[in-house]
Amino acid sequence: MCGVGSLVYDSEGVAEIKPSACRAWSCETCAPVRQAVCAIRARQGRPNKFFTLTSNPKVGASPLERRKIMGEAFPELMKRWEKKTGKKPEYNVFVEETKNGEPHFHVLMRAEYVHWVWLSKWWRELTGAKVVDIRAVKGARGAARYISKYLGKGLHKFGTYKRYWRSRGWLLPPEDDGQGESWAPKPYRWTRDSIDHVVLSYRVAGWWRVPGVSRDGTIHLLWRLSRPPLPPRPPRK
Repeated sequence: MCGVGSLVYDSEGVAEIKPSACRAWSCETCAPVRQAVCAIRARQGRPNKFFTLTSNPKVGASPLERRKIMGEAFPELMKRWEKKTGKKPEYNVFVEETKNGEPHFHVLMRAEYVHWVWLSKWWRELTGAKVVDIRAVKGARGAARYISKYLGKGLHKFGTYKRYWRSRGWLLPPEDDGQGESWAPKPYRWTRDSIDHVVLSYRVAGWWRVPGVSRDGTIHLLWRLSRPPLPPRPPRK
C-alpha cells in the first residue's frame, strides 16, 4: 500500500525522514515520481552516447523469450566493449516495448567510442539481431530530450525482468560539490512506523526540526540534535 511506513536516513547530527511509498509503476502517485527520479539519475551519469539495441522476431518463441536473450547478452556485450577500448563502459538501460510488442533497449552511455559495425557484429552473434544505433550526445539538453522521450512512453516490464537498470559506476557526484569518488547515494532504511511516530521518537531523543528541500525538489523533514533528551515522565500514582 502506498504511504505505509517511513524512510529514514541517519548521519552525524542530521536525520532525514520522509514518507514511504509503494513505488509501483501502476500507482498514479508513485509512477510520475519514479519517472522523475529516473530522469535525474540518467542525467547525473553525464552520458556521452545514445545506444539502441533491437531484437530479432525470428529468434525465440515470444517477445518475453527475446527479452530474456537480450538481458543475458547485454553484460557480454559490455565485456567486449571494455576489451576493445581498454576502458569499462558505464551505462543506464531503459526497456521499451515497440508497436509490434518487441523489446528494445535504449541505453545512455559514458564510454569510449566503438564503431557500429563492431557493435552490430557482436549483437548478432549474441542475440541474432543485427540492428543497432549509436550516436553522440549533443549537450545536456540533448540528453534531457532523449530521456524524456522514452520515459514519457512508459518503461515496459516483460514478465519479471527489469524495466531499467544501470552500472555501479554510472552515478557521478554533482560537478560543483568537490566530493569526487567519495560521493554515494544516501542509504535510507525503511520502518513500519508512520512518519508521525518516527518524528516523535526523534523529538523525545532531543532532536529539533529544521525544514529542508532535497536536490530533486522532494520535501524532507530534517532533524538536528540541538538539546539534551527530555527527562522521562514520572510514573502515575
